Amino acid sequence: MQDWHDAAYFTSDLLVKRTQIDTEWISVGELVRRASGPKIFHSPIMAPAPPGPPGLIQDPVDEIVSIFKNKNGPWKPLNLGRDQAQEYANILNAVGIP
Repeated sequence: MQDWHDAAYFTSDLLVKRTQIDTEWISVGELVRRASGPKIFHSPIMAPAPPGPPGLIQDPVDEIVSIFKNKNGPWKPLNLGRDQAQEYANILNAVGIP
């Protein structure tokens, strides 16, 4: 399965279960986020983060993408991809803006 994942045969919403490791089905996308190594089908996964307080942004990259793509905001919307949004998130985090 690792070879199939490396060759991009799986979509991020595909549910998988590593029979020798997992007890529950998990999406490939979630497995990628929680894997402790690059070989997601061979490494243990971290427990999901507990939910934060109401209104707390769980994924700042998704929030940045939605802000910059908002056509009703006072700025010109940008067509940011996820990689560009991640760069912005890293810059904001580096200067102490969560």
